[in-house]
Amino acid sequence: MKNLNVIKVVSLLMIGIMILSACNSEPKESNTKNQVVKSEEASSKPEQATENQSGEVIAQYLELKDALVADNPEATAFLSKELLTALEGFNLNHFKADDKVGLTKIIEQSKELAKQLLTSDIARQRAQFLHLSKNLIELVGLTGTPGQLYQQYCPMYNNNQGGVWLSAQKEIKNPYFGASMLHCGVIQKEIRG
Repeated sequence: MKNLNVIKVVSLLMIGIMILSACNSEPKESNTKNQVVKSEEASSKPEQATENQSGEVIAQYLELKDALVADNPEATAFLSKELLTALEGFNLNHFKADDKVGLTKIIEQSKELAKQLLTSDIARQRAQFLHLSKNLIELVGLTGTPGQLYQQYCPMYNNNQGGVWLSAQKEIKNPYFGASMLHCGVIQKEIRG
């Protein structure tokens, strides 16, 4: 019986070490999913005006992400208004008809998510940011990006289901855990403009 308890303790310690090793303080690149994607391969090769629009949405998103990294719910709420303004001004006229359907859905969902980020509850903001990030990743896939982005991933967020986000920097700064697990995550994909 005593040996069985020792085995249980050792097993739990091993599991804990494996989880913590996934979130050490050194940013890593995922070996299995690391990809480089060029935005010119997007289905709608956007014109300059369109790139500027998606660039404005992405810039507002990145500022919002940084507010979550800084554990600042007030700034997150304020910046969600700025993101909402950028999304409301997104003009779909420069896109092919096939892409407009998908983009309209992404933009409308993103506007609703930005409204839900107006709360001062940072846990709720982070939960909505997960869905917003997925939408913006789809947006970038369709419109391209004027600059380089990194799709990053934290395996521990959302009860170990994981969470993705976009960043302009290669260094991992986790918006889902902020200072408590700032460098938890890996780079899944590099998106070049």
